[in-house]
Amino acid sequence: MIRTKAHALGLFSTTTALAMILFSALPAAAQSFEELQQQCNSDESTDDQTIYGCNGVIAGKASRRDVTTAYNNRGYAYDNKAQYDRAIQDYNEAIRRDPKYALAYNNRGFAYQNKGDYVRAVQDYDRALKIQPKYQKALENRASALVVRDAQARGDLPANYGALRAMCNSNASNDDQTIAGCNGIIVPGKTPPDDLVPALNNRGYAYNNKSQYDQAIRDYSEAIRLRPDYALAFNNRGLSYQNKGDFARAIADFDQALRFRPNYQKAVDNRARAIKVRDAQATGGLPANFGQLKALCNSDASTDDETIEGCNGVIAAASNGAQPDLATSYNNRGYAYNRKAQYDRAIADYSEAIRLKPDYTLALNNRGIAYENQSDFNHALEDFEQALRIQPEYQKAIDNRAEAMKLREAVATGDLPQNYGQLRALCNSNASTDDQTIEGCSGVISAVKPPPDDLTKALYNRGIAYNNKNDNDKALQDYDQAINHKPNYTIAFNNRGLIYSRRGEHDRAILDFDQAIRIDPNYALAYNNRGLAYFRKGDYGRAIENYDQAIKLNPDYQRAIDNRADAVKRKAQAGR
Repeated sequence: MIRTKAHALGLFSTTTALAMILFSALPAAAQSFEELQQQCNSDESTDDQTIYGCNGVIAGKASRRDVTTAYNNRGYAYDNKAQYDRAIQDYNEAIRRDPKYALAYNNRGFAYQNKGDYVRAVQDYDRALKIQPKYQKALENRASALVVRDAQARGDLPANYGALRAMCNSNASNDDQTIAGCNGIIVPGKTPPDDLVPALNNRGYAYNNKSQYDQAIRDYSEAIRLRPDYALAFNNRGLSYQNKGDFARAIADFDQALRFRPNYQKAVDNRARAIKVRDAQATGGLPANFGQLKALCNSDASTDDETIEGCNGVIAAASNGAQPDLATSYNNRGYAYNRKAQYDRAIADYSEAIRLKPDYTLALNNRGIAYENQSDFNHALEDFEQALRIQPEYQKAIDNRAEAMKLREAVATGDLPQNYGQLRALCNSNASTDDQTIEGCSGVISAVKPPPDDLTKALYNRGIAYNNKNDNDKALQDYDQAINHKPNYTIAFNNRGLIYSRRGEHDRAILDFDQAIRIDPNYALAYNNRGLAYFRKGDYGRAIENYDQAIKLNPDYQRAIDNRADAVKRKAQAGR
């Protein structure tokens, strides 16, 4: 499927593992209209940069044509971020301003298709083709939409295929969401080839991020088998081989990517880096396991200790004369130290990353968060503002700056305690013991006016800690309150259901799992847990149905696989 930004082709084509970003503020430096327009129109812009630039064009003294294009491009960015209703609103405005804007009709059709509304999608593709009969992208999109619509009518594809495909393709999806979405649309012999090949690539990308390199390579290889000139999959498979330390195969894949796409800059850069590392290993400048160390340092799937171990190895290689990307390694190690509540060490690493790369907005943002975790809101604000001076459209820094300002003001007025940053960090940190979590979360909960999101998260986290201590009554009370504050809190419903199930209240547990699944139909964990509740009730048939759905959403879900085998065995023994 194809939709386009004016002057740009939009495909899901992320190719390198990004440095890790901590959880997530007003523009600081003015940009000229020409710079904003360039951000709005360029296919090199991130989605946030596109939105920021287009906002400036729409608000500025631009021509009608420029504003119309800006609405289309902002809609394109919202579509990439899986904000389909906002995308459709922008496409509507672009079409209102120019009723013959075939590109906007095509893109709106794509957004409708991502919502699973194939009737409106086909109508929009038809409108685009009426205006521009030889519009190849609209022809391809219309054909694909009709194939899916008809396959759904036959029952070959699920009713929520559009939503699953969007989850598989969206840059806004996390790795587990990408895998769940891609699993949902990869139906052997039935998925349209135009959807199947990108789905295999995207699932491989997610597996690579989770350090499951062999699975990633299998997906990339299948994508390449189906589309032998797929440069993106060659490049991505090369990265997975590189993460395994197999530089010969990595370089061969980068070569193949460049054979099919000679100006593919990411493959050019990746090939150069792979050759440099290979040669440095040959001369003893880098350890033989440098690829694995770098992967540990950069992967979102690494534990904090694994991240620190990997980054230590990369940083140590620099002392032997090698030239790895030290700024990223210091940032990622700082991220791990921050998660372990070692804030001084985190700040020291972020500071070194910034010294090496003064325009490193990610490290500035992350150091600001570490300062905030120490209740040092002034230094936090300085870092968020510096990040925004360098990158005015950086949404995480915008959000974090706004939050830090509110917290500083609330502390000054007495609505929050002086040590609120430390209490919240203690409540949220994976490094906290259960007693420390309870202490920190209780401090957040008992504040005069805690921010609503902080309060809900604190109730949930304290519930987990009480559950770990087998204090089920207090855990249930906290989950109840968390759900009252956030009625669509999927994981809180799941966790409350687990307690009910453990107490033998299986019907109440099933109601909670039902609600979790209603909120998120792709929540494999809730299907597994609902299956377990049915199993404990002796309803092995329904248990198997739920385990099947969990496995369909996550074929590698070993616990659900084991549970299903047990249920099949028990059902056979029971003779029903």
